[in-house]
Amino acid sequence: MTSFPATRCFTCLQSFLVELETQGDLRRISRPVSLAHEMTEIHRRVLAAGGPALVFENPLHADGRRSQIPVVANLFGTRRRIEMGFGLPEGGIGDLAAGLAELRSPSPPASLREAFSKLPHVTAALNMRSKHVSRPAAQQQVFTGNEINLDMLPIQTCWPGEPAPLVTWPMVITASPDFGDVNVGIYRMQKLGRDRLIVRWLAHRGARSTIECGRRRAVTCPSRSRSEPTLLQYSRRSCRCHRG
Repeated sequence: MTSFPATRCFTCLQSFLVELETQGDLRRISRPVSLAHEMTEIHRRVLAAGGPALVFENPLHADGRRSQIPVVANLFGTRRRIEMGFGLPEGGIGDLAAGLAELRSPSPPASLREAFSKLPHVTAALNMRSKHVSRPAAQQQVFTGNEINLDMLPIQTCWPGEPAPLVTWPMVITASPDFGDVNVGIYRMQKLGRDRLIVRWLAHRGARSTIECGRRRAVTCPSRSRSEPTLLQYSRRSCRCHRG
């Protein structure tokens, strides 16, 4: 019987970074580093060497502008930091993976004792539900309309010849217009302009089913252009993007 390991929760990214720095597993880079190719190459080499998490304190845009927002890279570049991020003891990732697998394909208990042993899984399943709060920390700053300016974000151009700049770790939130189910996915997003991003996902990904549901019901939103609605435009009614 698999059980979930005890966890230690970090309240935010900053608290995790402080812990990494205290343990000597984070390095700060104060000199200017270009968001176009240079930052990616530094990250690639440190990752290959099993090195620490990195904080680039002075990112430079491709046009030479200095970003006011730092960049964290290689945050989960080692198994140890992944376990720390989940609040797990060393070696605990295997127990977590087994527990999640059992949640995905649960088996009925064969005895009363085994039924009681499954209680941690019930608790974990209940904790996975989305919760509504009145003042989420992620929305301390919200930009709408003409206030939106993606140029202020340190968005990287990772590799020569690829569609770029790319937001490499966005949290894309979609909600089904039929069932209200909320999906949080990580899909790379290409910046097309000051207030425009496009996103692509594979057919089997969770957000794609939301888009197909919207298409069936013709849930669309007005577009700034006169072209046919894109995948992202189909999801705008059920998806909000914020910088916090």
